Amino acid sequence: SKIDCSEKIEKKGKLTYLSWAWAWGILQEHYPQAQYLFYQGEDDVPYVRYP
Repeated sequence: SKIDCSEKIEKKGKLTYLSWAWAWGILQEHYPQAQYLFYQGEDDVPYVRYP
């Protein structure tokens, strides 16, 4: 199924994006059992660093 989110698209410079919080809220409305997990890397930081 599709959800029209065109009214929630934001723009910063040349990039377009959806608010993560808004998108997660919509997902939860349709799939209340949805979950996400945070993984920590080998250096024990909760984010990914690229060289």
